[in-house]
Amino acid sequence: MSSNLHQLAASLTEEERRVLRQRIKRALSVESPTEVRIYPAQMREEEKQRLIATEIARLTLRERIGFAMRRLMSSRPVSEVFAEYKLEMMRESIREKTGGSVDPDGGILTAEAVQQVWEVYRLAYPLISFFQDLWADSRVLAASILHVMATKIPNAKHELEQFMSAAQLQDAFVTTENKKAVSAELGKRMAEYFSGIPESVFDEIQNGVQPLYDLKNVCLFPFERFFAHFGWDSKGMEPDENPTFRPAAARDVIEYLDRLYYAAYSASRVKSSVVIHPEILEFYYADKTGVAFGRLSADARTVIEEKAKRLGRHVTKLTVGVRSFFRSFPIGDIIRVESGDPYYRFQVYVPRIRLKEFYVSALQEKVATELDKRFPELRMGIVDRMKKDVFGSEVLPDFEFYRSSAQSTILSLGLPTFRYVKSLNVLYAFLLQHYRGTVHDLVRILQRNMPFRRREVGNDLVLHAAGLEDVLDTIREFDYSFSPESEEGKAFFRVRYSVEKDISQQRSYRNIVAQKDREAKALVEKGLEHLNGVESIFRDAIKRHERANRDTLASAQMHGRETTGNLFNESLKEQIGLIETVKKLIVQLVSIEEGH
Repeated sequence: MSSNLHQLAASLTEEERRVLRQRIKRALSVESPTEVRIYPAQMREEEKQRLIATEIARLTLRERIGFAMRRLMSSRPVSEVFAEYKLEMMRESIREKTGGSVDPDGGILTAEAVQQVWEVYRLAYPLISFFQDLWADSRVLAASILHVMATKIPNAKHELEQFMSAAQLQDAFVTTENKKAVSAELGKRMAEYFSGIPESVFDEIQNGVQPLYDLKNVCLFPFERFFAHFGWDSKGMEPDENPTFRPAAARDVIEYLDRLYYAAYSASRVKSSVVIHPEILEFYYADKTGVAFGRLSADARTVIEEKAKRLGRHVTKLTVGVRSFFRSFPIGDIIRVESGDPYYRFQVYVPRIRLKEFYVSALQEKVATELDKRFPELRMGIVDRMKKDVFGSEVLPDFEFYRSSAQSTILSLGLPTFRYVKSLNVLYAFLLQHYRGTVHDLVRILQRNMPFRRREVGNDLVLHAAGLEDVLDTIREFDYSFSPESEEGKAFFRVRYSVEKDISQQRSYRNIVAQKDREAKALVEKGLEHLNGVESIFRDAIKRHERANRDTLASAQMHGRETTGNLFNESLKEQIGLIETVKKLIVQLVSIEEGH
């Protein structure tokens, strides 16, 4: 057997984990914080001609006269003349809306125009560090949203033990020794949990998460670089006072205007009644302290709650201010005029958040990670349970001389210790305390009552029985080989005690340890092989008895009493269970000893 339980410990392969993380990012619509999500959209010519015809039909009388005069003075196509006329109307609209602070003819943004952007910056400033921290690492955003879900979802489950207890995991591991089977059971329980969460819960959670997306681009807008084009240098100062700006050409900041349009458009979508979940803000501040919110002192929680409320008020102010800016400042028309195309259209990417998909993927990864971390503890629990099942309260006899040699000198030099001490010790104890008792008696009874026609099976039983006796004797000899009285033991101790002073002896020490490890593992494997053989013959004996439907397989004296056939069968089944358990126990100990 291989270390199947260890394979289960790696509950997700690297590829599976990568796919889960991609799903998490996709579900949260996470991209680079500086990525622009607004694109110019080219209008098809047919669509453009239809739109021009519709707009011409809607012109007022005054506008019709003005357009007619332009047509008379130009030999160009109607569409080009109207596009030029529409650009002129946009320029007039810009002058009117900005009170002359924008000169569309010269393409100049005056200080007064930039001041309106400055007001947005002042409102966003208290939130900038929060949004930078939140979006710099998608794991921070994911953890914040998971925290909200843990508080908003009824009877929320957020850790491994809420799906399968340690005892249930151990039972599943011991029973199946199969990664897929146990993973499937865990997945089934998680799927049942997810299906029981009403969609309305996710809708409610999304209402308080959406502002993180809608306000993101205005809070992460590069205000300082934008204002630098107008002669302002922040020098790390807070925007308390109104600075003095100088005019600049719109074409020099057209890239910033595109981003500002998207930022203002996104932020203006936030409804006045919608607020960010306070749990997100509380989680953020608590996370900066390095302590979970629920574990903070009452005073610390009060401070964080006040900070969260203050941040929430800044969110409300920013939402109102940006909405006003987007309505009053004709940033879209300024971009169209600068592009020379009145039909320049903005294709805005609105992130779609799939919270249920995120929750499923994030919780799956979290539970799998917990399983990975807890596996050593779970496996030791399994080992202890199996030891108790096999040996009960019996104390396992220690080897007299064979030890791990975990001396401080050996460890400090980075030298290996003997690897298979525990697995070989369990095999030795089982052969000494169990095989030499009940199992050996059952073997003798089967040998005496084996039909002649099944002599080959009888020979195999003799072979395995003798093999186990030989393993037991060889283990004793192996242990004695470490005795200071044996030649091998003397040689080993000479090398072990000289490695600290003589570096050249370290190679000899490593060779001895490697050789003894090979011998120990060979004994373990040979013992398992013969135990498999005995177990197989025991199972065959039970099947033969059941097929023959006998009441008694043999009459034999066993521990001072007559054993009926049925009782004999029960004894066989009991010993099969013990052999099966001790084999699993030894395999797991070998796996641990080999570092799997």
